[in-house]
Amino acid sequence: MELSMSFQVSKYSVIFPITLFILSGCQSASNTSVTETQTQFENVTDEVGLATPSGMKYGGPAVADMNHDGFYDLLLTDHDTNAPHLFWGNADYTFDKENFFKKADVHGMAPGDLDLDGDMDLLVSVGGGTGTQPKPPHLFLNQNGTFIDITKNSGIEDYGARGRSVKWVDLDSDGDLDFFEINAIQFVNREKPRNVVFENIGDGKFQYRKSPNFEHANAERALLTDYNNDDIIDVILFSPLSIWQGNNDFTFTDVSNEVLPPEHRHAELILAAAAPDIDNDGDIDLYLARGKVYSKIANNALDFTPDKKRFDLRDSGRNGHDGIEFVAGGNIKLLDFGHFPWKQKDPMPLYVGAEKVRFDSVEIERQFSPSDAAGFPEEIEEFGWFLGYLGDGKWRLEWKLFGNLAWDMRGSVEGVSEVLPRWAPVDYNNVPDILLKNEGGRFVDVSQTLPAESIYNNWGVTHGDFNNDGLTDLFIYRFGKLNTRLPDALFVNQGDGSFSAELNHGANAFEHGAHGDMGAAFDYNMDGAIDILSGDDEGRWHMFKNTMAIGDTNQYLLVRVGYSDEGVDPLAAKITVETDTFTLTKTVGSAGASFSQSTLSIAHFGLADVSTIKNLTVRWRDGNVKTYSNIDANRLFSVGVFPSAER
Repeated sequence: MELSMSFQVSKYSVIFPITLFILSGCQSASNTSVTETQTQFENVTDEVGLATPSGMKYGGPAVADMNHDGFYDLLLTDHDTNAPHLFWGNADYTFDKENFFKKADVHGMAPGDLDLDGDMDLLVSVGGGTGTQPKPPHLFLNQNGTFIDITKNSGIEDYGARGRSVKWVDLDSDGDLDFFEINAIQFVNREKPRNVVFENIGDGKFQYRKSPNFEHANAERALLTDYNNDDIIDVILFSPLSIWQGNNDFTFTDVSNEVLPPEHRHAELILAAAAPDIDNDGDIDLYLARGKVYSKIANNALDFTPDKKRFDLRDSGRNGHDGIEFVAGGNIKLLDFGHFPWKQKDPMPLYVGAEKVRFDSVEIERQFSPSDAAGFPEEIEEFGWFLGYLGDGKWRLEWKLFGNLAWDMRGSVEGVSEVLPRWAPVDYNNVPDILLKNEGGRFVDVSQTLPAESIYNNWGVTHGDFNNDGLTDLFIYRFGKLNTRLPDALFVNQGDGSFSAELNHGANAFEHGAHGDMGAAFDYNMDGAIDILSGDDEGRWHMFKNTMAIGDTNQYLLVRVGYSDEGVDPLAAKITVETDTFTLTKTVGSAGASFSQSTLSIAHFGLADVSTIKNLTVRWRDGNVKTYSNIDANRLFSVGVFPSAER
């Protein structure tokens, strides 16, 4: 299992009485109103056959038409809790699950046609045993729907790393797909590059290409885009934030100081990024979703909900001893206790009362009366949880660890009227997102135009025109509270540079213990309305169908991009839709990224009241261009060459 860790063990100090601790954040964005919901979604997860178990996530799905049959397929990761899932899309807009890879420490996934044979192959990035066992990404060749692991002897097998993000990209404009992997910092093999760039040399083989500076950049996540419209892909790395201009020769130039506002150069806490054109001026802008991951939350984090008489806590899983006191008028219930396992796989024992009555596991719900837990141990020498009733309604809960055993420790207690921590709870939900407007290849901070929900603990972002008004909207994934799922936020573009927030949109499942993570916006059922695929961390994957009816004022066009006449795949193809009143542009790729990469080759355009497209132009990365005129709205329009689909 691979996560970044930076815990600090808390010590007893001043008691902080807390009678109300609701984590809503100190909102200071200028637009703080939540509007009446106009866009509505319906949870169709079960209806479409998207059956997945609950599990950890790792930064969103990979969505692509893997066999070019005209229907999107889904690649979903559950980190190391379940094997990754491949769901093939069907003509009736349902999905069939296929197991293609074993359970492993899976991070980013990226589909791409490495051999230009008409179907998409696959890269899977895996962790490196907390830095001690570096591993290369797994490379799978798609042979008529069967994935063959060709990592060995492919040229990448000797470049093991703490894998994070994998991205296909044509780095020399020769038509085939090269790739790079962005990795966590090395603990061993420091003589090798941290980030690795590979050239596609044909026949399923790759060759390492030195990329000075870029291969030592400090980041774990990446977004591909063309920020300066030179038809060469650039890379946004985070965190810390940096922008790397592509040089078309397997190298990149760090232009962060030239193009980013000074206050956001090397910005931290960025967990996902998207590159929408929010003002329809033909260049990409940047939305950076920011928040705190588990390792930063798990340092005396506390939620207390008085109306439920419940508190939830998380703390470091490293060597140390900590605790909390609370008040309860009667019996209490312990529930949702556990730890995010690292070295310690087995449940932690619970010791109750002055006599330290042992329970081997507290991961199941247990109820205790004051007499059950009378007193508290004078000495604590064991490893585990410790619970005792002190009298006068007061209780004490402590935990002690020897060594760095877990990524975090967690638990909840019900029946509580007051919480008395001996430490100041960490503020984990007051991190402002960043919106950067592109002005001639330089970015200007316009974050003040965002709603208050942009200042929270946001783990993901995707974008699309959800109401077909011709403006790109944003969907923000909010982590929520420690053990309570909060609604994600739909930011509706108002067309004047501002956004309104909608929370009652229906694109939430509210599973107990789940948290917002990341997803993708795309039209899975080709009805002209953008849908949402969401992955809930410690929850399931969900599909939400946009129920908007198409009318005269919310028309659309779907553009399905195939291969160029020279046989180049759709990735990075630029689509331009020109009407009499506005022009829209999109590049085939992801609608938001963290670790994985999508190829959204069936591009959706909202047209408002436009019923005829004046000109449609598609430019592939090999320079091939096709232009069409006078296209009717509300249809799927296919451009390019499409191989026969086999699965």
